[in-house]
Amino acid sequence: MVNLEGNTPSTGAGLQAEVTPVSLDVSTGSGQSALEAHEQTVALSRQFGLDSETSQQLGDILSSASPEARANLADALQNNNLSAADIQTVIESLHAIRFDTRRSELNNPQAQQELLESTIERIADRYSGHQSDRRTCAVTSPQTRLAADPVTYVQMVEGLSSPAGTYQLESGATLRYIENSHLEDRALNGGDPIQSRPLETRIIQSSLMQFAAGYETTASGELAMRYDPQRDIFIDAINNTNTCGVFPDWLQRMNNNLFNEGSTRLDTSNIPGVETSAGEVVESVRQSITQNGIDVTAEISTSSNPNDPHASHIVQITEVRDGRVFFYNGWNTFHQLDDSHQHEITEDGKIESMSIEDFQARLRSAYIPDTTVTAAQAQLTEVQASRLYTPGEPETYRAHVDPPVDTYKIQELKTETAESTTMRNTLEATQNSESAWGDARMPDNNRSNLAGASAIRQLRKDDTDESDLF
Repeated sequence: MVNLEGNTPSTGAGLQAEVTPVSLDVSTGSGQSALEAHEQTVALSRQFGLDSETSQQLGDILSSASPEARANLADALQNNNLSAADIQTVIESLHAIRFDTRRSELNNPQAQQELLESTIERIADRYSGHQSDRRTCAVTSPQTRLAADPVTYVQMVEGLSSPAGTYQLESGATLRYIENSHLEDRALNGGDPIQSRPLETRIIQSSLMQFAAGYETTASGELAMRYDPQRDIFIDAINNTNTCGVFPDWLQRMNNNLFNEGSTRLDTSNIPGVETSAGEVVESVRQSITQNGIDVTAEISTSSNPNDPHASHIVQITEVRDGRVFFYNGWNTFHQLDDSHQHEITEDGKIESMSIEDFQARLRSAYIPDTTVTAAQAQLTEVQASRLYTPGEPETYRAHVDPPVDTYKIQELKTETAESTTMRNTLEATQNSESAWGDARMPDNNRSNLAGASAIRQLRKDDTDESDLF
């Protein structure tokens, strides 16, 4: 038996860590693990000046965690420039994830342990996740930016996994837990077995996919566009069809609300009808990352095969330097870029890069964040519709235009123009497309229609009935 006596040191943070003496049997493997967990609890409590209650919560977490998770948690707490208050919040949320009552499908030790460890892994390494074979690139990429803020990320997981199943963003919008998102991924289209995404990733990505589409409901109360995480499709209740992936305006609206900021979408001349060169856009991306220190979401073409469901792909640009563009690719090892891309992968296998010339040849759009403009100021919260069109007459559309980010406005088109008719008919005819995301359902020659609109949106018949989502 070994007896550990913990002192009560004073710290620069003005807090004191009270470490209760404990006797441990180290004659077995479990006893050795408990000893290591206790020693780590003492060390971290002293380092961060934790009070007795937070120190006890940390001890509970480390005692239940695997050695790898314990190391990951230490890395997450030590390497993210967290304040004393931030560290306390992270520990409290992680403790709730593991030990407090969760939703019924998650309220068991096995699920809570998996949720705890996958959350810890993600905040220790924000690039550790992936999208498997799912068409969730539009949420996988910004998820890396969410995980760069451990406080927000663990609170998001805590909220979505709670009995209430909600998490309110700073922008005022609310994320919701999606039914069946806890289930293991199954291979799509009868394919080979795949490596399932971690539990925390399945929950977060499913929630974000639904959030991107919105929570608009039909007259009967069901979601107009409901995301099914097992099939990775949206079920269109209005038109009785299935679709997949996320439209560009959904992505922009989602990102702006997630990070409570404005943004500008820059399309490149790789899209027919657009004059801005890809070189200009890459330079704007470089300047943005240099000035803000924030990754930039971008859309690239990854295949010349129009039938490839992953031909249009979202990545997260992390750096532009030394003649190369570095980016996170949510496919990870599941759907590598083909050899024509001349791409390289860093030693850890998490960040890829291309020469600026190769990347420019594939770049379609980039979403430049503006942290001086909040989502509310950009009026994105009033965009309510998840639908692109409403069958029947009269047709009414709402277009989200892209002026300078400090003057975002919503333009309402009360009559149907020839251009909007063409777009609606095209979208209606291709609604069953199994595309990677919305661009395949929105032909290039229509992307810049309607006075530069990102995309058209339905204006609900009762225009006074504002949604509480965006």
